Amino acid sequence: MKPLRRAFNFLLAVALMLALTIPVFAVDYSIGVQNDASKTGVSIDGNIYSAYKLFNVVYDTTKTAFSYTVDSSCLSVTYNSLSGSNLINWLSTASDADVRSFADYVYTNYIAGKSVVPGGSATASGESAVIPLTSAGYYLVYGTGGSGDTTVTASVSLTTAKPTATIQPKLSVPSLDKQIQHNESGSWGNVGDNQIGDTVHYRTITSVPDTNNYTTYTYVIHDTMSDGLTFDSSSLVIKINDEGSKELTRNTDYTITSDAHSFTVSFSDVKSLIAAQKLTTADHFYVYYNATLNKSAKLYTDGSNDNMAYLEYSNNPYDDGHGETPPVKVYDWTFTMGVNKTDKDSHPLTGAEFILNTDSNSTSKPIALIKNGNSYTIAPDGTSGTVTTISAGSIVIKGLDDSTIYYLHETKAPDGYNLLPDPVKIQISASYDANGALLSNSPTVAVGGGAASSTLSTNVVNLTGNELPSTGGMGTTIFYGVGSTLAIGAGLILIARKRLKNEN
Repeated sequence: MKPLRRAFNFLLAVALMLALTIPVFAVDYSIGVQNDASKTGVSIDGNIYSAYKLFNVVYDTTKTAFSYTVDSSCLSVTYNSLSGSNLINWLSTASDADVRSFADYVYTNYIAGKSVVPGGSATASGESAVIPLTSAGYYLVYGTGGSGDTTVTASVSLTTAKPTATIQPKLSVPSLDKQIQHNESGSWGNVGDNQIGDTVHYRTITSVPDTNNYTTYTYVIHDTMSDGLTFDSSSLVIKINDEGSKELTRNTDYTITSDAHSFTVSFSDVKSLIAAQKLTTADHFYVYYNATLNKSAKLYTDGSNDNMAYLEYSNNPYDDGHGETPPVKVYDWTFTMGVNKTDKDSHPLTGAEFILNTDSNSTSKPIALIKNGNSYTIAPDGTSGTVTTISAGSIVIKGLDDSTIYYLHETKAPDGYNLLPDPVKIQISASYDANGALLSNSPTVAVGGGAASSTLSTNVVNLTGNELPSTGGMGTTIFYGVGSTLAIGAGLILIARKRLKNEN
């Protein structure tokens, strides 16, 4: 018996080993999720995708003939009083819109917030995920994506695993870009510079999202300016794709809520605008508006005058969840110039008077200024209590633009000194890095025809003249001397003659 038992055990072991080496002809069931973040603006990396079976499916080898059924492994779904085979029959002839409504209904009423175990789940690696399944079927797939700090819910997808399928998650977020117009070149970018009182031109460019799976779609632009900028609500217009003839209508298509330094633009409903064919999901909103650089503007030594915007938008087709785009900031700079009145030996002088303008040939049209001690700030239009005469001294002029050529015309010289024959030419230049910050050794100033200097201050020198000859001076004194000499000589001659006569 023992030899027989040993033989049996040996054969059993061999059989087990052979069994392990025989390939298992099993079918792999799965649903792949593939996202194109460059198009959606949303990444699915690290997000979980789950598939919920609605119906069983049997298909032929060519995958062209399908038979759907329902059993206990499927969700028990009733839609418009239809279930089981009746629901399957209805879906087989339903329109795309009806199938979309069915998918949203199933997710909202049978999955969202419910303790339903999916047929399979997978975490996306990069922009793809593969959900393993135990059987073929008609599945509803749900998952989310990320955009910045915001989670975006994908519209659910329906697909048949036969035995595999691939879906693209229905994700969409709008984008926002903010720009400032440079007043010298007219180009748009993230940095500009202005004189206090100037009108500063801004725009935001936002994309129109895919709203197909939303009932309504919230879309609000938020804009905040620093205290040195004053918003002009009347200047705001919205163009479609920057085309002048395609403008939206205020208080119909959108509304504005604003104060001096901030505003919001709220669209009545982007989905309804698309439905009314006023725009498409391929379009962009160009929102143009102006602000004034006011007397509270920061000077370059304290930083720039910033303007920030972000977009609030719907990010879940199944509730009122909102997301926000990352804030985008642009920068406006303004500058100062110191003027020191001196003699040729750099000794300070007082009593000089100047006017400032941009005309080398005339003292007309002087720039209005706000005087505060020894500082003069350029005054925006409508400012009361301004002056046009600068009394120097040692003074600072605040709120100057770069690239603008300014002229200081001396209208009164210090006592004892000659008036300057020509105005003093001043031109500031500034350069910025890609982030809108001033480059090192910037700004610079060129005074007259001199070389540019990073010290934004200059000495303005007055000269005194030589003392002119005066009447009753040396000429009269000479005559007095000669006269005295002649008188003495005549007296001596008279005495000498008298002595000679007496001797004779």
